[in-house]
Order: sequence, then structure tokens, then C-alpha cells
Amino acid sequence: ITLTGTTITNNTSNRAGGGIEIAAGTLNTTDIILSSNTTNTAPGNGGGLHVGGTANSTITGGTVDGNTAGSEGGGLWNSTGTMDVNGVTITNNTASGASAENGGGGIYNDGGTLNVTDGIVTNNLATGTSGSGGGLLSTAGTVTITGTLFDSNSANRAGGAIEIIDGNLIFTNASMLGNDVNGTAGTANPGNGGGLHISGNSGTITITGSEFSNNDAAREGGALWNQSGTTMNVSTSTIDGNSTFGPMINNGGAGIFNNGGILNVETSTISRNSATGAASSGGGIHNGPNGAITVLRSTISSNTTPGSGGGIYNNGTSFSLNAVTVGANNASLSGGGILAATNTSLTNTIVALNTSSGIGADLIGTFTSNDYNLIGTDSENVFTAQANDIEETDPMLGPLQNNGGDTETHELLLGSPAYNAGNPADSFNDQIEQLIFGGRRDVGAFEAQTILLSVEDITSSDFGIVVYPNPSRGMANIKIPQSFGADVTVTIVEMGSGKIVNSFTTTVGETEVDMFRYSEGVYVLKISSEDKTSIHRLILSKN
Repeated sequence: ITLTGTTITNNTSNRAGGGIEIAAGTLNTTDIILSSNTTNTAPGNGGGLHVGGTANSTITGGTVDGNTAGSEGGGLWNSTGTMDVNGVTITNNTASGASAENGGGGIYNDGGTLNVTDGIVTNNLATGTSGSGGGLLSTAGTVTITGTLFDSNSANRAGGAIEIIDGNLIFTNASMLGNDVNGTAGTANPGNGGGLHISGNSGTITITGSEFSNNDAAREGGALWNQSGTTMNVSTSTIDGNSTFGPMINNGGAGIFNNGGILNVETSTISRNSATGAASSGGGIHNGPNGAITVLRSTISSNTTPGSGGGIYNNGTSFSLNAVTVGANNASLSGGGILAATNTSLTNTIVALNTSSGIGADLIGTFTSNDYNLIGTDSENVFTAQANDIEETDPMLGPLQNNGGDTETHELLLGSPAYNAGNPADSFNDQIEQLIFGGRRDVGAFEAQTILLSVEDITSSDFGIVVYPNPSRGMANIKIPQSFGADVTVTIVEMGSGKIVNSFTTTVGETEVDMFRYSEGVYVLKISSEDKTSIHRLILSKN
């Protein structure tokens, strides 16, 4: 069946397909309007369109608006075939089924392959007592969402935008904005996963380059809620301004709630989320019992809770952070940055500038240091520092903002002790894919792209190296002792701009450097051998 430029409106069925029922074969539509169609409650699936069996469908352009299903799929319902939805607006549809497997106000996928590309899914409702998936519900199969906006959808049980019972979800360059499980569809029951909720335990969720903002959950997981047995991978994404309202300590996770699953977060920012319930925990992330979380090259900032763990609350099996900045979070009770009820490991990570009116402004609980961390305050003496950890120090962070790349970060300011203080063996890029600058990584998620040493930090003599005359009128000499080691590299950086103006290899002894071709000003000379680095300030004044 091929439909082009067709309007199908105000039709009614009892079993399925208020507007269209496809029992077998193939459906192709272009720029059609499915509006105000209804399927009742026998069982009542697919208010606008029902595609049964192994039938396939391709829906391109057009709108699916104001359709109603007594049970599932207010707008569209797909069985085990493939449904491709391209550039379609799916809006104001309702599914009223009462059970947890009913719902899918916009779309219902019953185990097939569903692909939604460059569409808008908005203002759809799953109004049943335990209805789930205001925008979309999938029981199994594979769902791929690309370049699509899920906006202002609502359900009562779970998944304001999307509910995945089993199967896989690939969510790429897409958004969930302003969805909720907090009463818009009726009464929250219980209200988990304001944006996305995963119920089953056999799938993989892959989220890339996406945004989750201003979603609300009555109890847990303002943006994302992950289940035991499921692996959720989040990369290059922003989770910002989401809220939860559950009052108990095991509620919260306004950004992400991990209910015993595996969660991997990389190159992402979790910010400005609020777990508002009286004793709730984890403004940014809540890791429940048996959960395992890894966070890499990411920022957790400006999240809040009146309970514990403003940035992170960990009560799971494992939680590790590497090259992460945890800053400016607040918890009224304890652990403004991190509350670790179970062991939490840190590497190359900043935990600083967090606040709590109770105990542990930056961190409280059980921690393992894998070295090269910067901890602002350890008022409760819970962090056992390793040789290269820095404690009781201001990291000198800029505000959370766009510093380039796809996600917001805290840049390091001039004089930051986090500069060049990370693990020399770790050469991976920073959160916004900037390369390591200056030969050694910085602590935290952001890698400075200019020398941040203040003039006061730069010595004129180190490891016996002498740079003279200083100031220089145009020629300078570098005297390097034999003990410094072989394979010497000299890098000259203009301090004002951070620009590398010259780099060359030399040997121990005395080397003459011609500075006549450079402008007057302050220069930084970085002198490195195989295992030593010496940094010097050189003033060039030609008068």
C-alpha cells in the first residue's frame, strides 16, 4: 500500500488501527496526516496506525496528531517487522492501557525494528494507571533514534519520553526535553525515569551526542534510569537541569539513577540537576546496590540535593572516576561532591569547590586513590592520599561554560595546581577532545592549551640548569649539567599567548639561543630529558 499526501481522520475501530490496519505486506506513506483517530479497548492498539505480524512500513514526512488508543500506541504501533519513521511529527497522541507493558503514547514497538530519524515526538501521553513510555514504548527488538526531539511527553509509571522493557536502544544526536513521570499524564505510579527508563535486563543502551534537559521524575532518575542487567553507555552528551522528587535516601539520581546495572559515562557533562526530596541522594548520579559505574573524561557540576551526595551518591558494587571534574555541587546533609557509602576510586580527578552545610563538603565515605588527584578539602580525613595527590588546595577553576567542543567544562585558570599534575602515562584526550598540552596531562576533565604557570611559579634555576642573561637583549644561553640526562628537548612558549614559537633538541653543556626574531615580552622555556622537566622564565627586552 502506498499513500501520498493523504489525510485520514476521525475514524474508529475496536481492536486495532483506528486510522489504518496493516495485517501483512508493506506500507509506504509520504506526507500523510493521521489525526483524531481512535481504537477502543478490544484490546485497543494503534490509534493512528497498527502494523501487525511481520509487515514492514516506511512513514516519511507528515504528522500523526491527536490519535487515541485504549491500550497501546496512541499514534503508531509496530509488531515484529521493520518500521522506519522519517521526518514525522508525532504529537498529542494518547495510550490509556493500565498495565506496565501498556502505553507508548506516541509509538509502541512490540519486538520489531523501529527507526526514528529527524522527527519530533511531543506532548504524547501514557495515561493508564501504570502506563509507560509517554513518547515511545518498546517491549523488545532494536530501536534506533537519530536526530529526533522528544519534548513534553508524559507517563505515569516510567519513561516520560521512552520506556525500554527489553532489547536495545541506540540514541544518537537526539534530545529529551521537558518530559516527565510526575503527574502530567495523571498520577505518578511510582514515577521513575523522567526522560528514559529501562525495565528489562538483557539489552544495551547506547547514547551519543545527545541532550537531556528539564525532565522530571516523581521518584528516581530525572533524566535516565537504568536497570540491573542492562549496560548503558553515555558519551558526548549533556544531562542538565533535570529533577527528582522522591523523599527517601534510596531515591534521587536527578541526572542518572543506576538501579544495579552497568553504566559507562564518557566525555559528558552532568550539571544543574536537583534531587529535591527531603532525604534523597545523588543530585547528579545515584548508584544503587549492585550497580557498577565508570566515569571518564567528564564533568559533574552544580548538582544539588537536600540529602547526601550532591554530585555523586555511591552505594553500588563499584564506582571509578578517571579524568573527571567534580565541582560546585551541593548537598545539605553530607558529601557535597561525593558520598561514597561503598568504595569509590579516583584517578586524575578533581573533587573541589563543593559545599555542604553538614559534613564532607567535597567528599565523605570510603575512597581508593589511584594517584594524581586534586582534593579541595578532606575535613573528615577519609581520603588516603598517594604520592602525587594534591590536597587542601584550590584548583582554580573557571565557571561551567562552553570552552569549545560539544559539552560544557570548567577550564583551568592561570596558576592552577592541576596544570601538568596528571598521570604522565595517560595520554588520552580531554573531555572536549583536546590533545595533551605541554607533554603531560592536567588533573580533571579539561586540558589547558596554554602554559598556566604564573610568573611566580617559574624558577630561574632547577636541576642545576641556568638560563642567562635574564633579562636578555636577544641572545640567551642555557647551561645544562650532565646529571640532567641525555636527549634534551627545549620548547619556547610565548607566555602571553601560549603559542609555541620554537622547539629543538640539544645536549648537555651550554647552548646558545637566538631570541632576536621574537617580540619583547615574557617567554617560558621548557627543558626536558627522558625523566626530568625544568621550566624557566625568560624576559626578552631589546632596549
